[in-house]
Amino acid sequence: MCGIVGVISKDKIIKKNVLLDLLKRLEYRGYDSAGIGFMSLGKLRVIKQKGSIDKLRSIVKNDCLGVTCIAHTRWATHGKPNLHNAHPFLSESKTWAIVHNGIIENYLDLKKELGNIKFSSSTDSEVIAQLLEKDSDKKDINKLIRVCNKLKGSFALLCMSVTNPNSLFIAKRKSPIYVMKGKDGIIVASDTICFEGFGKSYYSLEDDEFCEVGLEKIEFYNKKGKKIKKEEQKLESLNYSSSKNGFEHFMLKEIMEEGLVVSNIIKKYSSEPFLSFNECVVRKIKKVVLIGCGSAYHAGLIGARFFEKNTLIDARCYIASEFRYLNNKIDKDTLYIFISQSGETADTLASLELVKNSGGLCVGVTNVMHSTLAKMVDIVLDVCAGVEVAVASTKAYIAQVVVLYMLSKHIEGILKSKSINFLKDVEELRLTLQKNEINNVDKVASLISKKQSVIFIGRDLDYYSSLEASLKLKEVSYISSFACPSGELKHGYLAQVDNTTCVVVIATKIDLLDKNLNNASEVDARDGKIIICSPFKIEDKYTQIKVENITSDLICCLVARKLQYLAYQTSIIKGINPDKPRNLAKSVTVE
Repeated sequence: MCGIVGVISKDKIIKKNVLLDLLKRLEYRGYDSAGIGFMSLGKLRVIKQKGSIDKLRSIVKNDCLGVTCIAHTRWATHGKPNLHNAHPFLSESKTWAIVHNGIIENYLDLKKELGNIKFSSSTDSEVIAQLLEKDSDKKDINKLIRVCNKLKGSFALLCMSVTNPNSLFIAKRKSPIYVMKGKDGIIVASDTICFEGFGKSYYSLEDDEFCEVGLEKIEFYNKKGKKIKKEEQKLESLNYSSSKNGFEHFMLKEIMEEGLVVSNIIKKYSSEPFLSFNECVVRKIKKVVLIGCGSAYHAGLIGARFFEKNTLIDARCYIASEFRYLNNKIDKDTLYIFISQSGETADTLASLELVKNSGGLCVGVTNVMHSTLAKMVDIVLDVCAGVEVAVASTKAYIAQVVVLYMLSKHIEGILKSKSINFLKDVEELRLTLQKNEINNVDKVASLISKKQSVIFIGRDLDYYSSLEASLKLKEVSYISSFACPSGELKHGYLAQVDNTTCVVVIATKIDLLDKNLNNASEVDARDGKIIICSPFKIEDKYTQIKVENITSDLICCLVARKLQYLAYQTSIIKGINPDKPRNLAKSVTVE
Protein backbone atom coordinates (compact mmCIF):
# COMPACT_ATOMS: atom_id res chain seq x y z
CA MET A 1 0.00 0.00 0.00
CA CYS A 2 2.50 2.62 1.19
CA GLY A 3 4.65 4.55 -1.25
CA ILE A 4 8.46 4.55 -1.05
CA VAL A 5 11.00 6.68 -2.90
CA GLY A 6 14.74 7.19 -2.49
CA VAL A 7 17.17 9.47 -4.31
CA ILE A 8 20.96 9.69 -4.63
CA SER A 9 21.87 12.94 -6.37
CA LYS A 10 24.67 13.14 -8.92
CA ASP A 11 25.00 16.85 -8.18
CA LYS A 12 25.53 16.17 -4.46
CA ILE A 13 22.39 18.19 -3.72
CA ILE A 14 18.80 16.93 -3.57
CA LYS A 15 16.25 19.67 -3.89
CA LYS A 16 13.35 19.36 -1.47
CA ASN A 17 10.79 19.77 -4.22
CA VAL A 18 12.40 17.07 -6.39
CA LEU A 19 12.07 14.48 -3.63
CA LEU A 20 8.57 15.51 -2.59
CA ASP A 21 7.36 15.78 -6.18
CA LEU A 22 8.44 12.16 -6.72
CA LEU A 23 6.73 11.15 -3.48
CA LYS A 24 3.60 12.98 -4.62
CA ARG A 25 3.37 10.59 -7.58
CA LEU A 26 2.94 7.79 -5.02
CA GLU A 27 0.31 9.47 -2.87
CA TYR A 28 -2.36 7.20 -4.37
CA ARG A 29 -0.78 4.48 -2.20
CA GLY A 30 -1.70 6.22 1.05
CA TYR A 31 -2.04 9.65 2.58
CA ASP A 32 -2.30 9.00 6.32
CA SER A 33 1.16 10.50 6.92
CA ALA A 34 4.39 11.28 5.09
CA GLY A 35 8.04 11.68 5.98
CA ILE A 36 11.62 12.01 4.72
CA GLY A 37 14.99 10.82 6.00
CA PHE A 38 18.40 12.31 5.14
CA MET A 39 21.94 12.92 6.43
CA SER A 40 22.72 16.25 8.10
CA LEU A 41 26.10 17.03 9.69
CA GLY A 42 26.97 13.36 9.86
CA LYS A 43 23.72 12.32 11.51
CA LEU A 44 20.52 10.74 10.23
CA ARG A 45 17.50 13.03 10.51
CA VAL A 46 13.83 12.47 9.84
CA ILE A 47 11.00 14.93 9.26
CA LYS A 48 7.44 13.58 9.46
CA GLN A 49 3.93 14.96 9.27
CA LYS A 50 0.49 13.49 9.77
CA GLY A 51 -1.69 13.83 6.68
CA SER A 52 -0.80 14.66 3.10
CA ILE A 53 2.53 15.22 1.36
CA ASP A 54 1.57 18.88 0.91
CA LYS A 55 1.47 19.20 4.71
CA LEU A 56 4.92 17.64 4.91
CA ARG A 57 6.20 20.02 2.26
CA SER A 58 5.11 22.99 4.39
CA ILE A 59 7.33 21.97 7.34
CA VAL A 60 10.48 20.96 5.42
CA LYS A 61 12.45 24.19 5.76
CA ASN A 62 15.72 23.26 4.03
CA ASP A 63 15.59 23.56 0.27
CA CYS A 64 18.58 21.19 -0.09
CA LEU A 65 18.68 17.84 1.70
CA GLY A 66 22.15 16.48 0.92
CA VAL A 67 23.26 13.60 -1.30
CA THR A 68 20.99 10.74 -0.23
CA CYS A 69 17.35 10.78 0.91
CA ILE A 70 14.48 8.38 1.52
CA ALA A 71 10.78 9.24 1.70
CA HIS A 72 7.49 7.52 2.50
CA THR A 73 3.76 8.11 2.22
CA ARG A 74 1.72 5.85 4.51
CA TRP A 75 -1.46 3.83 4.50
CA ALA A 76 -1.86 2.61 8.07
CA THR A 77 -1.91 -1.12 8.83
CA HIS A 78 -0.32 -1.55 12.28
CA GLY A 79 -0.72 1.54 14.43
CA LYS A 80 -3.02 4.52 14.09
CA PRO A 81 -2.40 7.14 11.39
CA ASN A 82 -0.58 9.57 13.68
CA LEU A 83 2.82 11.27 13.83
CA HIS A 84 4.44 8.61 16.03
CA ASN A 85 3.66 5.90 13.48
CA ALA A 86 4.81 7.87 10.44
CA HIS A 87 7.88 6.67 8.51
CA PRO A 88 10.89 6.83 8.30
CA PHE A 89 11.95 5.09 11.51
CA LEU A 90 15.34 5.50 13.18
CA SER A 91 17.07 2.77 15.15
CA GLU A 92 17.72 3.42 18.85
CA SER A 93 21.18 4.94 18.34
CA LYS A 94 20.14 6.53 15.04
CA THR A 95 22.55 4.46 12.94
CA TRP A 96 19.82 3.26 10.55
CA ALA A 97 16.78 4.86 8.95
CA ILE A 98 14.19 2.74 7.13
CA VAL A 99 10.95 3.03 5.19
CA HIS A 100 8.76 -0.02 4.65
CA ASN A 101 5.78 -1.13 2.59
CA GLY A 102 4.21 -4.43 3.65
CA ILE A 103 3.37 -6.32 6.82
CA ILE A 104 5.82 -8.08 9.18
CA GLU A 105 3.74 -10.90 10.60
CA ASN A 106 6.21 -11.96 13.32
CA TYR A 107 7.13 -8.47 14.57
CA LEU A 108 5.92 -9.15 18.13
CA ASP A 109 8.24 -12.16 18.42
CA LEU A 110 11.10 -10.09 17.03
CA LYS A 111 10.43 -7.34 19.57
CA LYS A 112 10.81 -9.87 22.35
CA GLU A 113 14.09 -11.02 20.80
CA LEU A 114 15.40 -7.44 20.95
CA GLY A 115 14.86 -7.21 24.71
CA ASN A 116 14.66 -3.78 26.34
CA ILE A 117 14.73 -1.62 23.22
CA LYS A 118 12.47 1.42 23.58
CA PHE A 119 10.15 1.66 20.58
CA SER A 120 8.78 5.03 19.46
CA SER A 121 5.79 3.64 17.52
CA SER A 122 3.18 0.88 17.57
CA THR A 123 4.00 -0.26 14.03
CA ASP A 124 5.39 -3.54 12.80
CA SER A 125 7.94 -1.66 10.67
CA GLU A 126 10.09 -0.11 13.39
CA VAL A 127 11.39 -3.50 14.49
CA ILE A 128 13.39 -3.69 11.22
CA ALA A 129 15.44 -0.58 12.06
CA GLN A 130 16.21 -1.93 15.54
CA LEU A 131 17.23 -5.35 14.17
CA LEU A 132 19.58 -3.71 11.67
CA GLU A 133 21.33 -1.77 14.41
CA LYS A 134 21.75 -4.85 16.62
CA ASP A 135 23.12 -7.09 13.86
CA SER A 136 26.82 -7.82 14.30
CA ASP A 137 27.89 -8.20 10.67
CA LYS A 138 30.45 -5.64 9.48
CA LYS A 139 28.86 -5.10 6.03
CA ASP A 140 25.60 -3.19 5.87
CA ILE A 141 24.21 -5.22 2.96
CA ASN A 142 24.87 -8.43 4.90
CA LYS A 143 23.03 -6.98 7.90
CA LEU A 144 20.01 -6.28 5.73
CA ILE A 145 20.03 -9.79 4.25
CA ARG A 146 20.37 -11.44 7.67
CA VAL A 147 17.57 -9.32 9.15
CA CYS A 148 15.21 -9.96 6.25
CA ASN A 149 15.78 -13.70 6.51
CA LYS A 150 14.22 -13.42 9.99
CA LEU A 151 11.13 -11.61 8.73
CA LYS A 152 7.82 -13.31 7.96
CA GLY A 153 5.38 -11.46 5.75
CA SER A 154 5.84 -8.94 2.95
CA PHE A 155 8.16 -6.02 2.48
CA ALA A 156 9.68 -3.48 0.16
CA LEU A 157 12.43 -1.91 2.23
CA LEU A 158 14.59 1.13 1.62
CA CYS A 159 17.29 1.85 4.19
CA MET A 160 20.06 4.34 4.99
CA SER A 161 23.07 3.72 7.21
CA VAL A 162 25.36 6.20 8.99
CA THR A 163 28.37 4.11 7.95
CA ASN A 164 27.45 4.39 4.22
CA PRO A 165 25.89 7.86 3.91
CA ASN A 166 26.00 7.90 0.09
CA SER A 167 24.32 4.51 -0.40
CA LEU A 168 20.82 3.07 -0.25
CA PHE A 169 19.99 -0.50 0.73
CA ILE A 170 16.95 -2.27 -0.73
CA ALA A 171 15.07 -5.49 -0.01
CA LYS A 172 11.98 -7.00 -1.60
CA ARG A 173 9.45 -9.72 -0.82
CA LYS A 174 5.88 -9.65 -2.25
CA SER A 175 5.82 -5.83 -2.43
CA PRO A 176 7.15 -4.06 -5.55
CA ILE A 177 10.28 -1.90 -5.66
CA TYR A 178 12.38 -0.73 -8.60
CA VAL A 179 15.75 1.00 -9.23
CA MET A 180 16.73 3.44 -11.99
CA LYS A 181 20.10 4.95 -12.79
CA GLY A 182 18.97 8.16 -14.42
CA LYS A 183 20.66 11.17 -15.92
CA ASP A 184 20.66 13.04 -12.59
CA GLY A 185 21.41 10.15 -10.24
CA ILE A 186 19.68 7.15 -8.71
CA ILE A 187 15.95 6.80 -8.02
CA VAL A 188 14.41 3.92 -6.06
CA ALA A 189 10.61 3.71 -5.96
CA SER A 190 7.52 1.55 -5.39
CA ASP A 191 6.18 2.39 -8.84
CA THR A 192 7.88 3.11 -12.14
CA ILE A 193 5.77 6.25 -12.55
CA CYS A 194 8.51 7.91 -10.49
CA PHE A 195 10.97 7.22 -13.32
CA GLU A 196 9.03 9.00 -16.05
CA GLY A 197 11.18 11.86 -17.36
CA PHE A 198 14.39 10.69 -15.64
CA GLY A 199 15.63 7.74 -17.73
CA LYS A 200 14.83 5.00 -20.21
CA SER A 201 15.49 1.77 -18.29
CA TYR A 202 15.30 0.34 -14.78
CA TYR A 203 15.88 -2.75 -12.65
CA SER A 204 13.09 -4.74 -11.06
CA LEU A 205 13.80 -6.68 -7.85
CA GLU A 206 12.24 -10.12 -7.46
CA ASP A 207 11.25 -11.75 -4.17
CA ASP A 208 14.09 -12.17 -1.66
CA GLU A 209 16.47 -10.07 -3.71
CA PHE A 210 18.58 -7.27 -2.26
CA CYS A 211 20.45 -4.31 -3.62
CA GLU A 212 23.13 -1.85 -2.56
CA VAL A 213 23.01 1.36 -4.59
CA GLY A 214 25.54 4.17 -4.88
CA LEU A 215 26.28 6.63 -7.63
CA GLU A 216 29.01 4.39 -9.00
CA LYS A 217 27.52 0.96 -8.29
CA ILE A 218 24.29 -1.02 -8.31
CA GLU A 219 24.90 -4.47 -6.83
CA PHE A 220 22.27 -7.19 -6.44
CA TYR A 221 22.29 -10.12 -4.04
CA ASN A 222 20.19 -13.20 -3.32
CA LYS A 223 19.04 -14.20 0.15
CA LYS A 224 22.25 -16.19 0.68
CA GLY A 225 24.33 -13.05 0.19
CA LYS A 226 25.68 -14.09 -3.23
CA LYS A 227 25.99 -11.41 -5.92
CA ILE A 228 23.65 -11.87 -8.85
CA LYS A 229 23.36 -10.20 -12.24
CA LYS A 230 20.18 -8.55 -13.42
CA GLU A 231 19.17 -7.16 -16.79
CA GLU A 232 17.72 -3.68 -17.15
CA GLN A 233 14.17 -3.39 -18.43
CA LYS A 234 12.99 -0.80 -20.88
CA LEU A 235 10.78 1.87 -19.36
CA GLU A 236 7.54 2.00 -21.29
CA SER A 237 5.95 5.43 -21.35
CA LEU A 238 3.04 5.56 -18.92
CA ASN A 239 1.95 9.02 -20.04
CA TYR A 240 2.00 9.99 -16.39
CA SER A 241 0.79 13.48 -15.67
CA SER A 242 0.29 15.17 -12.32
CA SER A 243 -2.09 17.56 -14.05
CA LYS A 244 -5.87 17.24 -13.81
CA ASN A 245 -6.13 18.84 -17.27
CA GLY A 246 -8.54 21.48 -16.03
CA PHE A 247 -10.78 19.08 -14.11
CA GLU A 248 -11.35 19.68 -10.42
CA HIS A 249 -10.44 16.11 -9.48
CA PHE A 250 -8.64 13.12 -10.99
CA MET A 251 -11.77 11.00 -10.57
CA LEU A 252 -13.74 13.27 -12.90
CA LYS A 253 -10.83 13.46 -15.36
CA GLU A 254 -10.63 9.68 -15.45
CA ILE A 255 -14.38 9.24 -15.95
CA MET A 256 -14.17 11.61 -18.91
CA GLU A 257 -11.23 9.64 -20.37
CA GLU A 258 -13.24 6.43 -20.70
CA GLY A 259 -14.01 6.98 -24.38
CA LEU A 260 -10.30 7.47 -25.07
CA VAL A 261 -9.48 4.28 -23.16
CA VAL A 262 -11.88 2.28 -25.30
CA SER A 263 -10.20 3.83 -28.37
CA ASN A 264 -6.85 2.58 -27.05
CA ILE A 265 -8.31 -0.91 -26.61
CA ILE A 266 -9.65 -0.95 -30.18
CA LYS A 267 -6.28 0.17 -31.54
CA LYS A 268 -4.34 -2.49 -29.62
CA TYR A 269 -6.65 -5.45 -30.18
CA SER A 270 -7.35 -4.74 -33.83
CA SER A 271 -3.61 -4.95 -34.55
CA GLU A 272 -2.80 -7.52 -31.84
CA PRO A 273 -5.80 -9.87 -31.51
CA PHE A 274 -5.91 -12.69 -28.98
CA LEU A 275 -3.18 -14.70 -30.72
CA SER A 276 -2.41 -16.82 -27.65
CA PHE A 277 -5.99 -18.09 -27.67
CA ASN A 278 -5.73 -20.21 -30.79
CA GLU A 279 -8.00 -23.13 -31.62
CA CYS A 280 -5.73 -25.65 -29.90
CA VAL A 281 -5.86 -23.71 -26.60
CA VAL A 282 -9.53 -22.73 -26.75
CA ARG A 283 -10.96 -26.18 -27.47
CA LYS A 284 -9.31 -27.53 -24.31
CA ILE A 285 -11.14 -25.05 -22.09
CA LYS A 286 -13.94 -26.73 -20.14
CA LYS A 287 -14.45 -24.08 -17.48
CA VAL A 288 -13.51 -20.46 -16.79
CA VAL A 289 -12.67 -19.14 -13.32
CA LEU A 290 -12.21 -15.39 -12.80
CA ILE A 291 -10.59 -13.98 -9.65
CA GLY A 292 -10.30 -10.41 -8.37
CA CYS A 293 -10.92 -7.95 -5.53
CA GLY A 294 -13.18 -4.90 -5.30
CA SER A 295 -14.02 -3.42 -8.69
CA ALA A 296 -11.91 -6.09 -10.40
CA TYR A 297 -14.14 -8.73 -8.79
CA HIS A 298 -17.23 -6.98 -10.13
CA ALA A 299 -15.67 -6.84 -13.60
CA GLY A 300 -15.02 -10.58 -13.19
CA LEU A 301 -18.67 -11.25 -12.33
CA ILE A 302 -19.72 -9.51 -15.54
CA GLY A 303 -16.97 -11.32 -17.45
CA ALA A 304 -18.19 -14.69 -16.15
CA ARG A 305 -21.67 -13.87 -17.43
CA PHE A 306 -20.20 -12.96 -20.82
CA PHE A 307 -18.41 -16.32 -21.01
CA GLU A 308 -21.50 -18.30 -20.02
CA LYS A 309 -23.76 -16.44 -22.43
CA ASN A 310 -21.41 -16.21 -25.42
CA THR A 311 -19.41 -19.45 -25.21
CA LEU A 312 -21.74 -21.70 -23.18
CA ILE A 313 -18.70 -22.62 -21.07
CA ASP A 314 -19.33 -22.86 -17.33
CA ALA A 315 -17.84 -19.73 -15.71
CA ARG A 316 -17.55 -18.56 -12.11
CA CYS A 317 -16.00 -15.55 -10.41
CA TYR A 318 -14.46 -15.58 -6.94
CA ILE A 319 -13.25 -12.95 -4.49
CA ALA A 320 -9.48 -13.44 -4.34
CA SER A 321 -9.26 -13.19 -0.56
CA GLU A 322 -11.67 -16.16 -0.26
CA PHE A 323 -10.56 -18.26 -3.23
CA ARG A 324 -7.58 -19.76 -1.38
CA TYR A 325 -9.79 -21.17 1.36
CA LEU A 326 -12.15 -23.06 -0.92
CA ASN A 327 -11.72 -26.73 -1.68
CA ASN A 328 -10.38 -25.94 -5.12
CA LYS A 329 -9.36 -28.67 -7.48
CA ILE A 330 -7.05 -26.94 -9.94
CA ASP A 331 -7.90 -28.36 -13.37
CA LYS A 332 -5.62 -28.03 -16.39
CA ASP A 333 -8.72 -27.75 -18.60
CA THR A 334 -9.86 -24.65 -16.69
CA LEU A 335 -8.94 -21.14 -17.79
CA TYR A 336 -8.05 -19.02 -14.74
CA ILE A 337 -8.32 -15.24 -15.27
CA PHE A 338 -6.79 -12.93 -12.64
CA ILE A 339 -7.95 -9.31 -12.74
CA SER A 340 -6.06 -6.45 -11.06
CA GLN A 341 -5.73 -2.79 -12.03
CA SER A 342 -2.28 -2.45 -10.46
CA GLY A 343 -1.15 -6.03 -10.95
CA GLU A 344 0.09 -5.93 -7.35
CA THR A 345 -3.09 -6.82 -5.41
CA ALA A 346 -1.79 -9.12 -2.68
CA ASP A 347 -4.79 -11.48 -2.39
CA THR A 348 -5.03 -11.85 -6.16
CA LEU A 349 -1.32 -12.67 -6.40
CA ALA A 350 -1.64 -15.23 -3.60
CA SER A 351 -4.48 -16.95 -5.49
CA LEU A 352 -2.44 -16.82 -8.69
CA GLU A 353 0.52 -18.47 -6.96
CA LEU A 354 -1.77 -21.27 -5.73
CA VAL A 355 -3.12 -21.97 -9.22
CA LYS A 356 0.24 -21.62 -10.97
CA ASN A 357 1.91 -24.06 -8.60
CA SER A 358 -0.83 -26.59 -9.44
CA GLY A 359 -0.39 -26.29 -13.20
CA GLY A 360 -3.48 -24.25 -14.17
CA LEU A 361 -3.49 -22.01 -17.27
CA CYS A 362 -3.23 -18.45 -15.88
CA VAL A 363 -4.27 -15.27 -17.68
CA GLY A 364 -3.78 -11.77 -16.28
CA VAL A 365 -5.98 -8.78 -17.03
CA THR A 366 -4.13 -5.70 -15.82
CA ASN A 367 -3.33 -2.06 -16.42
CA VAL A 368 0.37 -2.40 -15.54
CA MET A 369 2.33 -4.58 -17.93
CA HIS A 370 5.50 -4.65 -15.80
CA SER A 371 3.62 -5.68 -12.64
CA THR A 372 4.09 -8.86 -10.63
CA LEU A 373 0.82 -10.26 -12.02
CA ALA A 374 1.94 -9.63 -15.61
CA LYS A 375 5.21 -11.47 -14.95
CA MET A 376 3.60 -14.46 -13.24
CA VAL A 377 0.80 -15.37 -15.66
CA ASP A 378 1.07 -17.44 -18.83
CA ILE A 379 -0.83 -14.87 -20.90
CA VAL A 380 -1.26 -11.17 -20.05
CA LEU A 381 -3.96 -8.90 -21.48
CA ASP A 382 -3.42 -5.15 -21.34
CA VAL A 383 -6.53 -3.07 -20.53
CA CYS A 384 -4.86 0.07 -21.98
CA ALA A 385 -6.35 2.45 -19.39
CA GLY A 386 -3.21 4.47 -18.69
CA VAL A 387 -2.30 5.73 -15.23
CA GLU A 388 -5.32 5.91 -12.90
CA VAL A 389 -4.70 8.21 -9.91
CA ALA A 390 -8.04 8.46 -8.06
CA VAL A 391 -8.54 5.69 -5.50
CA ALA A 392 -11.95 4.70 -6.87
CA SER A 393 -11.41 2.81 -10.12
CA THR A 394 -13.40 4.20 -13.04
CA LYS A 395 -11.74 3.97 -16.46
CA ALA A 396 -9.77 0.84 -15.50
CA TYR A 397 -13.01 -0.92 -14.49
CA ILE A 398 -14.61 -0.07 -17.85
CA ALA A 399 -11.47 -1.30 -19.63
CA GLN A 400 -11.49 -4.62 -17.75
CA VAL A 401 -15.11 -5.25 -18.71
CA VAL A 402 -14.43 -4.44 -22.37
CA VAL A 403 -11.38 -6.72 -22.62
CA LEU A 404 -13.28 -9.60 -20.96
CA TYR A 405 -16.17 -9.07 -23.38
CA MET A 406 -13.84 -9.21 -26.38
CA LEU A 407 -12.09 -12.34 -25.11
CA SER A 408 -15.42 -14.11 -24.60
CA LYS A 409 -16.52 -13.20 -28.14
CA HIS A 410 -13.16 -14.29 -29.59
CA ILE A 411 -13.50 -17.70 -27.90
CA GLU A 412 -17.15 -17.91 -29.05
CA GLY A 413 -16.00 -17.42 -32.63
CA ILE A 414 -13.50 -20.26 -32.42
CA LEU A 415 -15.95 -22.65 -30.74
CA LYS A 416 -18.68 -21.88 -33.28
CA SER A 417 -16.23 -21.83 -36.23
CA LYS A 418 -17.36 -18.43 -37.40
CA SER A 419 -15.98 -14.91 -37.58
CA ILE A 420 -17.37 -12.52 -34.95
CA ASN A 421 -16.67 -8.82 -35.36
CA PHE A 422 -16.71 -7.93 -31.65
CA LEU A 423 -14.79 -4.72 -32.35
CA LYS A 424 -18.00 -3.40 -33.92
CA ASP A 425 -19.69 -3.58 -30.49
CA VAL A 426 -16.72 -1.92 -28.84
CA GLU A 427 -16.74 0.86 -31.43
CA GLU A 428 -20.43 1.51 -30.73
CA LEU A 429 -19.56 1.83 -27.05
CA ARG A 430 -16.67 4.19 -27.83
CA LEU A 431 -18.82 6.52 -29.90
CA THR A 432 -21.44 6.66 -27.15
CA LEU A 433 -18.91 7.27 -24.37
CA GLN A 434 -17.22 10.07 -26.26
CA LYS A 435 -20.46 12.03 -26.39
CA ASN A 436 -19.96 12.56 -22.63
CA GLU A 437 -23.69 12.79 -21.94
CA ILE A 438 -24.39 13.01 -18.19
CA ASN A 439 -28.09 14.03 -18.30
CA ASN A 440 -29.75 14.75 -14.93
CA VAL A 441 -27.22 13.01 -12.70
CA ASP A 442 -26.45 16.23 -10.78
CA LYS A 443 -30.08 16.47 -9.67
CA VAL A 444 -30.09 12.86 -8.52
CA ALA A 445 -26.83 13.34 -6.60
CA SER A 446 -28.42 16.20 -4.66
CA LEU A 447 -31.31 13.92 -3.74
CA ILE A 448 -29.08 11.00 -2.71
CA SER A 449 -26.75 13.16 -0.63
CA LYS A 450 -29.62 13.77 1.82
CA LYS A 451 -30.42 10.07 2.32
CA GLN A 452 -29.05 7.85 5.08
CA SER A 453 -28.79 4.75 2.91
CA VAL A 454 -28.96 3.71 -0.74
CA ILE A 455 -29.84 0.29 -2.15
CA PHE A 456 -28.94 -0.59 -5.74
CA ILE A 457 -30.97 -3.37 -7.36
CA GLY A 458 -31.06 -5.10 -10.74
CA ARG A 459 -31.40 -8.45 -12.45
CA ASP A 460 -28.82 -10.48 -14.40
CA LEU A 461 -25.96 -8.20 -15.55
CA ASP A 462 -27.73 -5.25 -13.96
CA TYR A 463 -27.28 -6.84 -10.53
CA TYR A 464 -23.52 -6.97 -11.06
CA SER A 465 -23.64 -3.33 -12.14
CA SER A 466 -25.50 -2.66 -8.89
CA LEU A 467 -22.63 -4.11 -6.88
CA GLU A 468 -20.12 -1.84 -8.57
CA ALA A 469 -22.34 1.24 -8.29
CA SER A 470 -22.85 0.60 -4.60
CA LEU A 471 -19.10 0.25 -4.06
CA LYS A 472 -18.40 3.54 -5.85
CA LEU A 473 -20.97 5.44 -3.81
CA LYS A 474 -19.77 4.15 -0.43
CA GLU A 475 -16.12 4.65 -1.38
CA VAL A 476 -16.33 8.35 -2.16
CA SER A 477 -19.43 9.65 -0.35
CA TYR A 478 -19.42 7.46 2.81
CA ILE A 479 -23.17 6.88 2.46
CA SER A 480 -24.24 3.46 3.71
CA SER A 481 -24.91 1.56 0.52
CA PHE A 482 -25.43 -2.02 -0.60
CA ALA A 483 -26.77 -3.97 -3.56
CA CYS A 484 -29.11 -6.90 -3.97
CA PRO A 485 -30.83 -8.73 -6.84
CA SER A 486 -34.21 -7.13 -7.50
CA GLY A 487 -36.01 -10.38 -6.75
CA GLU A 488 -34.38 -10.59 -3.31
CA LEU A 489 -35.93 -7.37 -1.99
CA LYS A 490 -38.76 -9.27 -0.37
CA HIS A 491 -36.34 -11.64 1.34
CA GLY A 492 -35.21 -9.32 4.09
CA TYR A 493 -33.98 -6.22 2.31
CA LEU A 494 -37.30 -4.35 2.44
CA ALA A 495 -36.88 -4.13 6.21
CA GLN A 496 -34.22 -1.47 5.50
CA VAL A 497 -36.57 0.73 3.46
CA ASP A 498 -38.21 3.88 4.82
CA ASN A 499 -38.32 7.57 3.90
CA THR A 500 -34.58 7.93 4.61
CA THR A 501 -33.77 5.34 1.94
CA CYS A 502 -33.16 5.70 -1.77
CA VAL A 503 -33.39 2.68 -4.08
CA VAL A 504 -31.67 2.84 -7.48
CA VAL A 505 -33.18 0.36 -9.94
CA ILE A 506 -30.91 -0.56 -12.86
CA ALA A 507 -33.01 -1.86 -15.76
CA THR A 508 -31.34 -2.23 -19.16
CA LYS A 509 -33.13 -5.37 -20.40
CA ILE A 510 -36.56 -4.77 -21.93
CA ASP A 511 -37.74 -8.30 -21.12
CA LEU A 512 -36.95 -7.72 -17.41
CA LEU A 513 -38.27 -4.15 -17.21
CA ASP A 514 -41.74 -4.96 -15.86
CA LYS A 515 -40.30 -7.20 -13.14
CA ASN A 516 -37.91 -4.44 -12.07
CA LEU A 517 -40.72 -1.86 -12.03
CA ASN A 518 -42.77 -4.20 -9.84
CA ASN A 519 -39.90 -4.22 -7.38
CA ALA A 520 -39.78 -0.43 -7.55
CA SER A 521 -43.47 -0.34 -6.60
CA GLU A 522 -42.70 -2.40 -3.50
CA VAL A 523 -40.23 0.27 -2.40
CA ASP A 524 -42.56 3.12 -3.33
CA ALA A 525 -45.29 1.62 -1.15
CA ARG A 526 -42.92 1.84 1.83
CA ASP A 527 -41.94 5.49 1.29
CA GLY A 528 -38.53 4.79 -0.22
CA LYS A 529 -37.36 7.16 -2.95
CA ILE A 530 -37.08 5.47 -6.36
CA ILE A 531 -34.51 6.27 -9.07
CA ILE A 532 -34.60 4.30 -12.32
CA CYS A 533 -31.37 3.93 -14.33
CA SER A 534 -32.52 2.76 -17.74
CA PRO A 535 -32.47 3.45 -21.49
CA PHE A 536 -36.26 3.07 -21.66
CA LYS A 537 -38.96 5.68 -21.10
CA ILE A 538 -40.22 5.35 -17.53
CA GLU A 539 -43.41 6.85 -16.10
CA ASP A 540 -42.95 10.38 -14.77
CA LYS A 541 -43.61 9.53 -11.11
CA TYR A 542 -40.07 8.11 -10.91
CA THR A 543 -36.83 10.08 -11.20
CA GLN A 544 -34.79 8.65 -14.05
CA ILE A 545 -31.13 8.53 -14.99
CA LYS A 546 -31.36 8.02 -18.75
CA VAL A 547 -28.78 5.65 -20.19
CA GLU A 548 -28.00 5.66 -23.91
CA ASN A 549 -29.14 2.44 -25.58
CA ILE A 550 -26.66 0.31 -27.52
CA THR A 551 -27.11 -3.10 -29.10
CA SER A 552 -24.64 -5.17 -27.03
CA ASP A 553 -24.23 -6.19 -23.39
CA LEU A 554 -21.58 -3.46 -23.16
CA ILE A 555 -24.44 -1.19 -22.12
CA CYS A 556 -23.30 -2.15 -18.61
CA CYS A 557 -20.31 0.15 -19.21
CA LEU A 558 -22.65 3.07 -19.90
CA VAL A 559 -24.51 2.32 -16.67
CA ALA A 560 -21.21 2.20 -14.80
CA ARG A 561 -20.16 5.55 -16.25
CA LYS A 562 -23.40 7.29 -15.20
CA LEU A 563 -23.26 5.85 -11.68
CA GLN A 564 -19.56 6.65 -11.30
CA TYR A 565 -20.46 10.25 -12.03
CA LEU A 566 -23.38 10.02 -9.60
CA ALA A 567 -20.97 8.91 -6.85
CA TYR A 568 -18.55 11.68 -7.79
CA GLN A 569 -21.18 14.42 -7.67
CA THR A 570 -22.56 13.11 -4.38
CA SER A 571 -19.10 13.34 -2.81
CA ILE A 572 -18.70 16.93 -4.06
CA ILE A 573 -22.07 17.95 -2.60
CA LYS A 574 -21.01 16.43 0.72
CA GLY A 575 -17.67 18.28 0.68
CA ILE A 576 -15.54 15.11 0.37
CA ASN A 577 -12.43 14.82 -1.81
CA PRO A 578 -13.31 11.87 -4.09
CA ASP A 579 -9.69 11.31 -5.08
CA LYS A 580 -8.63 10.46 -1.52
CA PRO A 581 -11.47 8.78 0.39
CA ARG A 582 -10.74 8.12 4.03
CA ASN A 583 -9.07 4.86 5.07
CA LEU A 584 -8.52 3.70 1.47
CA ALA A 585 -5.57 3.41 -0.89
CA LYS A 586 -5.29 2.66 -4.58
CA SER A 587 -2.89 -0.26 -4.70
CA VAL A 588 -3.68 -2.94 -2.12
CA THR A 589 -0.31 -4.67 -1.74
CA VAL A 590 -0.98 -6.24 1.68
CA GLU A 591 -3.40 -9.03 2.59
